[in-house]
Amino acid sequence: MTPGDPIHGLVVCVDYAAYLAQGLSSWLAAVDTLTVVTAPHDVATLALLAERPTVATVVTSEFYAHGAAFNKGAALNIAVELTELWTRPGWLLHFDADIIPPLYLRQLLTSLPLRPNMLYGAQRRTEHGSSINDQELAGFFQLFALHDPAVAARPWFHDGWRHAGGYDTIFRRRWPLEQQMILPVHVIHQGPTGTNWWGKGNDEQMHAMIEERTRTGRVNPSEFLPGRSPLS
Repeated sequence: MTPGDPIHGLVVCVDYAAYLAQGLSSWLAAVDTLTVVTAPHDVATLALLAERPTVATVVTSEFYAHGAAFNKGAALNIAVELTELWTRPGWLLHFDADIIPPLYLRQLLTSLPLRPNMLYGAQRRTEHGSSINDQELAGFFQLFALHDPAVAARPWFHDGWRHAGGYDTIFRRRWPLEQQMILPVHVIHQGPTGTNWWGKGNDEQMHAMIEERTRTGRVNPSEFLPGRSPLS
C-alpha cells in the first residue's frame, strides 16, 4: 500500500447505531469512501447516517430472507453488487460496527509494507484495555486489495448462514494461511464479544447454538439455510 492508494470501508450496522457512532469519525478519517449496510427498521442507524451525506447507505431486508435470523453475508453481497465495490482501485477494509480504530490508522496502514496478495487483520482490545485472544482474521477487521485474484470471484461472502457468524471464516479461506497476517494494529471492541450473531436480542438462539457446538464440537447444519450448508 502506498499513501495514494484509496481505502474503501464496508460495515454492517443493524441496531448498533450507538456503537457505530463512537467510531464513525475515526473510520471516516481512515477511509476514502464508506458504505454502511443496514435494515429498513433501523431508524437509529438511518438517522445517524443522515448526518453524514458522504456515507453510502445500503438498506436491505436480505438479512432476514428465506427465514434467516441475521444473514450478514447475504446483506454484504447485496451492498457489494449495488455499489460495484470490486470495480474500484485500491483496498477494501471490512469491519464491524462495534469496532473503534486508532486515530492514526490511515497513516499506520500506509507506512506498512502491505502486499496486494494478502489478507490482513488486526488485534482487538476491550474498552478497558485487555487483549482479546483472536485466533483468526475475523470480520471485525479484514483488509485486502480489490484487484487481488483471491476476490475475483463473486459473490464474496457465503450467503447460506442463518446468522452473522461464519461467513468471514469462509471468506478468509480464499487466501492460504501464508497469505494471512495480523497487523500491529490495535482496535477497540465495544461491549461483549461473541454475542448477537442471531441479531440483537435473540439471546435464546445464540445460547442454543453455543450449547450445540459445545456438545458436538463442530458447526451444525442447522445453522445454515436449507440446501446452503458448505458442510454437506
